[in-house]
Amino acid sequence: MKVDAVSGVATSITAPVAGILDAAVSPDGMRIAYSVSMGDSTDRNDIWIFEIASGATQKLTAIPGLQHEPVWAADGKVIYFLSGRGGQFHDIWRVDVASRTTTQLTVNELYHFDIAARRDGTLVYSSNRGGHYDLWQMAEKGKAERLTDDAALDARPSWSPDGRRIVFESTRGGASNLWIYDAKSKTIERLTDLPGGARMPVWAPAGGVR
Repeated sequence: MKVDAVSGVATSITAPVAGILDAAVSPDGMRIAYSVSMGDSTDRNDIWIFEIASGATQKLTAIPGLQHEPVWAADGKVIYFLSGRGGQFHDIWRVDVASRTTTQLTVNELYHFDIAARRDGTLVYSSNRGGHYDLWQMAEKGKAERLTDDAALDARPSWSPDGRRIVFESTRGGASNLWIYDAKSKTIERLTDLPGGARMPVWAPAGGVR
């Protein structure tokens, strides 16, 4: 289903196949990237895209193992995704939509989740490569930098529209609540303190958190 955030009107989208996971709408709203298993195992997924208007589909990856959680770059030309071939590793890859060329960005650095891409291609994600799940930042083809260091779970990062701040959820302090990381001052500030917790933050286009 597609729901208009202003009017609340829901529109049905006919899926090209059953079993679609991790659907992500392209920046122009014309395509959907998704993960789906077309083989004999749920751990043999690949990344596909679906043209909403025409219904055409295209397979972008053909990598052994589980490919999932696609995330579009701001220009719609690249998709980042997670790839796991078994064992204790879950790495970040990218695929060029036009050429279908894939590039591995992290190599055997344990589990990575929740990729968020800034307009300049800088990625922030949750990773346990340091012993527990913290936020890490990486310029494309660059060195990874640790942003948070806490025994709690830091996850679900989302870049502000101006690329200066990151909102994320964290279990530091007990229940999962929202926190803000300032990319310039490298300081962290608590945003919510709800007894029931708060999760999955997303920045509104004007810069307010939803």
